[in-house]
Amino acid sequence: MENRPPDISAYAASLHDLGRAAGNVPALESEVSGVLDLLDRRPEICEFLANPLVANEGKVSALDTLLKGKISPVLRHVLLILMEQGHWGHLRAIAASFAEMAGTRAEQSEGELISAVPLSAGKIEELEAAMSARLKRVVKFHVRVDPGVIGGVSARVGDVIIDGTVSRRLEQLQEALAKL
Repeated sequence: MENRPPDISAYAASLHDLGRAAGNVPALESEVSGVLDLLDRRPEICEFLANPLVANEGKVSALDTLLKGKISPVLRHVLLILMEQGHWGHLRAIAASFAEMAGTRAEQSEGELISAVPLSAGKIEELEAAMSARLKRVVKFHVRVDPGVIGGVSARVGDVIIDGTVSRRLEQLQEALAKL
């Protein structure tokens, strides 16, 4: 196993190149996001896969059991390389670099959409389309639910922020009343 930190952008570029060669970069982005979501929900899995005391054969078996049929051979290959090289702990940084690279190469931007309640896939697509039209490039949102916004949504892509939440409207009302 390597002790020096990996070249994050090199791993991300390799993942992108493999995805492009397979003709499925968008699907690969979705798979990577799904793996990260799983690891967020089950941190013990990440700890197990990053544990240097666990033999690689056991890690491969666990990974295959968890993700069999849910990820492409391309992503499986890259994940196995990260485990073998002792770089599993850098997966999130590699994924972020990959997403940025895929978005840049496809003239796509990633943004964050915050809602008080879970949104339907159709509503998310509608909001992505509206933001894409405004920014004149494809926008893909990472959706986060935050009951603290009370209602409405807040969207952020780079420096562009559109805050249509009830909590923001209440703040604006409070500011206006304070000026009276």
